[in-house]
Amino acid sequence: LVPKMGLIALSGAPGSYKSWITQHLALCVASGEPFFGQFEIEQGKVLIIDEEDPKSLIQKRFNLLGAIKDNELLGKEIHFLDKHFLVDDKDLMERICNYIALNEIKLVIIDSLVRIYQGKDENSANHMAEVFRKLREFQDVGSAVLFTHHHRKQAITTRNIPSESMRG
Repeated sequence: LVPKMGLIALSGAPGSYKSWITQHLALCVASGEPFFGQFEIEQGKVLIIDEEDPKSLIQKRFNLLGAIKDNELLGKEIHFLDKHFLVDDKDLMERICNYIALNEIKLVIIDSLVRIYQGKDENSANHMAEVFRKLREFQDVGSAVLFTHHHRKQAITTRNIPSESMRG
């Protein structure tokens, strides 16, 4: 489902549990437990870059997923970026790449794609190619990258075609 050193999009409509899925995946990778109880996982460290939700909501989800005990996330395999992240911040990109390499992070989860770039048109192939080129820097230092992305809003008069639902 998530290839080693892959670049993967998890796309869905708002409220379709994308963030829950990524947090469950983070727990599975960190613990080595099968994803959804059936897909084998290679254990490793995870870096979560969440630009969507407040820390309190992230912690509440982890708690509901059974990962919080005594107000602390079980295990030290899940790391969080505590700064606002934009792919155009060269200094931060370099620091994150160094952190990934130094800590042997195997999976970077970004929630969500639309929040990590500014001044780019998601409908421009050139602009988005530039964003993905920058995300590949994480792959170059040994990590897979999974990002969430929102589906476009469907007009009442248009047919819902899943393969054409991703924005941009």
